[in-house]
Amino acid sequence: RHGALACCCAGYARGVLNISAVDTVLSASKLFHAYGLGNSLLFPFDAGATAILHPGKPTSSAILRLASRRRPTLVFAVPTLYAAMLSETDSENAYDLSSVRLGVSAAEPLPADIYRRWHSRFGFEVLDGLGSTEALHIYLSQRPGQVRPGSSGIPVAGYEVRITDEAGEDSQPGQVGDMRVRGDSLTRAYWNRPGLCAERIRNGWFFTGDKYSVDDDGYYWYAGRSDDMLRVSGRTRVRGGRF
Repeated sequence: RHGALACCCAGYARGVLNISAVDTVLSASKLFHAYGLGNSLLFPFDAGATAILHPGKPTSSAILRLASRRRPTLVFAVPTLYAAMLSETDSENAYDLSSVRLGVSAAEPLPADIYRRWHSRFGFEVLDGLGSTEALHIYLSQRPGQVRPGSSGIPVAGYEVRITDEAGEDSQPGQVGDMRVRGDSLTRAYWNRPGLCAERIRNGWFFTGDKYSVDDDGYYWYAGRSDDMLRVSGRTRVRGGRF
């Protein structure tokens, strides 16, 4: 629905990233992916910001060269690419990322070690986030200045997140359970898939298929998947799932 676009822009782009017309964004994820669609189209259009589009394969060297040349302020990638870019800069290749104020990671959990190494080398935070195509973009995210490495952060404004046990009751802090999310950007249905709709979308809640726990401070910690999803280079290869 059209209102889903506004929900993502308000809650995540402005509420978490504080994107504005002075920003320039560079996303390694392409526009055909929900993550890249938000990064390179919805968010820049909403804020009047600039988007850099790369037509080629988003290799570590290509993204680093583009960032050095075009000077983005926001960079979006996946954990495997952040790791590859760290390896690329272990050599004597010099890349200037001083223009970047924030990085964003999604598609799979960002390892705490990758976060720490990246922050130490380049001086800016990489915000890990959890999103899914069913919710259009990220609904759980770290916040600038409040990052807890290894965590997926806290809910984005406009979304409710629950961790439940097998009986559907809310889990206690520290207890691993199934994640459910509800918000205005959530899809109403899967096209011509009534069985999948009944399985994943119940009473307005989307069952993400992720296993999570939440600590006493409200930070969410990834603990695995409850389905048969296979992830290749940050992309989901079966129905539903996070990005």
